Amino acid sequence: MGVEEENGTLEKIVPLTDQIFDELDIKKKKYLRGEGANLKALNDKKLKGQLANREELYGKSADVAAKTEKWLMPSVGGFLEVEGIEKTWRIKQEDIAKEVDILSSRKQFDIILPDLGPYTLDFTSSGRHMAVGGRKGHLAIVDMKNMNLTKELQVRETVRDVVFLHNELFFAAAQKKYTYIYNRDGTELHCLKDHGSVLRLQFLKNHFLLASINKFGQLHYQDVTMGEMVGNYRTGLGRTDVMQVNPFNAVVALGHSGGTVSMWKPTSSAPLLKILCHRGPVSALAFHPNGQIMATAGKEKKIKIWDLRKLDKELQDIQGHAKTLDFSQKGLLARGTGSHVQVLRDLSGTQDYSRYMNHSIVKGYQIGKVLFRPYEDVLGVGHSMGWSSILVPGSGEPNFDSWVANPFETSKQRREKEVRSLLDKLPPETIMLDPTNIGSVRPPKKKNLTKQEKEAEMEAAIEAAKDTEFKYKTKGKNKPSKRVKKKLEVISKAKRPFLDEQMKEEEQIARKKQRPSEEAVLPGWVTLQLTRDPTFARGFLSARSVTGFLSDVYSVAADEVGKIFVIADERADLSKPETIPVTLVGIHTVIDCATGRPEELIKTLLICSDCGAFVIAFADHIIHDTINGISPKLNIANYRDDLVVCLYHHAKKKQEDGYKTDVEEPEKPEKTKKKTDVEEPEKPEKEKKKTDAEAPEKTEKKKKKDVEEAPRKLEKKKRKVVQEAPEKPEKKKM
Repeated sequence: MGVEEENGTLEKIVPLTDQIFDELDIKKKKYLRGEGANLKALNDKKLKGQLANREELYGKSADVAAKTEKWLMPSVGGFLEVEGIEKTWRIKQEDIAKEVDILSSRKQFDIILPDLGPYTLDFTSSGRHMAVGGRKGHLAIVDMKNMNLTKELQVRETVRDVVFLHNELFFAAAQKKYTYIYNRDGTELHCLKDHGSVLRLQFLKNHFLLASINKFGQLHYQDVTMGEMVGNYRTGLGRTDVMQVNPFNAVVALGHSGGTVSMWKPTSSAPLLKILCHRGPVSALAFHPNGQIMATAGKEKKIKIWDLRKLDKELQDIQGHAKTLDFSQKGLLARGTGSHVQVLRDLSGTQDYSRYMNHSIVKGYQIGKVLFRPYEDVLGVGHSMGWSSILVPGSGEPNFDSWVANPFETSKQRREKEVRSLLDKLPPETIMLDPTNIGSVRPPKKKNLTKQEKEAEMEAAIEAAKDTEFKYKTKGKNKPSKRVKKKLEVISKAKRPFLDEQMKEEEQIARKKQRPSEEAVLPGWVTLQLTRDPTFARGFLSARSVTGFLSDVYSVAADEVGKIFVIADERADLSKPETIPVTLVGIHTVIDCATGRPEELIKTLLICSDCGAFVIAFADHIIHDTINGISPKLNIANYRDDLVVCLYHHAKKKQEDGYKTDVEEPEKPEKTKKKTDVEEPEKPEKEKKKTDAEAPEKTEKKKKKDVEEAPRKLEKKKRKVVQEAPEKPEKKKM
């Protein structure tokens, strides 16, 4: 059966059912898990039957998925398509409005309210309702399906941000001093004073948590079901108004003026992650709906695309400035700056974004926020003169799930959904960077083995390495020397992990010794309690003023008011209060109450003015009731340096004068002898040392000379004796 054409050929008519089945087959191939297993080659009947059943289940699931896509998801996402050398980003909103249907053309509008802007906006999860907030106190809820104004009110104070809670019945507004929660009728329900002056708000719908960041850089999490404050943390990175929630894992991301992006969860006082994204302040932040892609904008006029699974380098670096960013459900990225909006699209699927659409509002209007409307090809723009809505083909999800978000839900369905979502509410502990870890088994912790057990394990590994057999090789490669060398290499490899672990343990022990912490229990810790009799106040500094200063400057020391911890070595004599200042001079170091780091010797603290030094000095005056010894100049403003100097001179005076306490008088010197007792002046020490050293040398020289001159002296004596002897008279001749 066919139809004859002009050229005489017949065209076969395909039945409608065959066309449907062909479409289903095409869709089924998309859901199949590859080609089926070759069961004919298997000899095991049991395994063959199991695999056949599994392949049958896979085929059935693919059929169901294909039918679901065919009948339950009939809509297909639209997009802009051009021909030839035309560009999509040259197409204007007027051209799009001429080609779309009447209902879609109604979604393109501009609301101008010049006296109440700039405006911010937020949509419900279904996209049915929109909340707008003007900086000068204007709040309104709009039904976007019927284009009706549900409610508007004037709060008569600054409104910085507005956000819907779990449905359209409640919304929160960040006003001048506090955050307020209103219902759909405009009635104020709650005033959240604990949040302070809030700059940005976000709502975690699966956890029913309202997150806020205030102008002091404090991050708050509040449970809106019970009213409990779950978390209150100081970010420590300064003021910021860039805040966004990752839809995949409910982690809150903050962009800071230093170019970093920090990610937080309500059960941790420290950030889960800190990334240096830009060289300048972060101006905008957005997350892809899949939660794996993040876009950041910096004031150095750069937009960066990041893969949160691999943060060592950005995926793409786009030139341009953005004051606000937002991802659509289909992955389009909108950026707004000045009076210009640009939409970027990933055409290739490799996270390579390029220009897709451009739109310029009236020159002079300053865009404050861009936000895609869920399940619609619409982009909402809040600016200084009101808000606008433009058409962006291909931005919204064409098929909605009524169990997740139903734009046409009735009041009964809304109530049932609210109860169901409350029953499915997730605790704050489930918020983490990788939520797939929930339900998995933690790896077993390594047992703390003793030294003997570690040695036994290492010996067992060495014995196992010795027993390894080597392949027989020829041509001189199997010499005994080479076999021994190989065996030694295998043994060293077996030893290496044990030696590395031992080195790490030794390094940790060395670090602990170098940096004693406040929590560590160390021998030699002494606690000085500042106590005194109130009768000796006399208008000077009291113990309360010193401890008050500690609580202001060193918050750690305020845990035990009036106490300071000093670490001393074995030579320190801290048994008596009066010996403490003497001991502190040059013997040990002082631990800073705030940081726990050992500072320099107390002699060098005259410059750096350590807290511990002047508290000890003041304690010494209190212990000995010598309050009058403190100078009247020691007031709150300058007693920090003066008390350190006072301590140093006080201890030095004790050492030089030779008395132990402040009460005792210095020891009197011995009585001088009378003038009549004449004593020879003692030689100076240098001359004494010289004479003592030269004496043995002289004696040795004398001995040598005496030995050499001894025979000469004997000859001289003989000559003298001969000369002095009287001559005998000669006899006369007869």
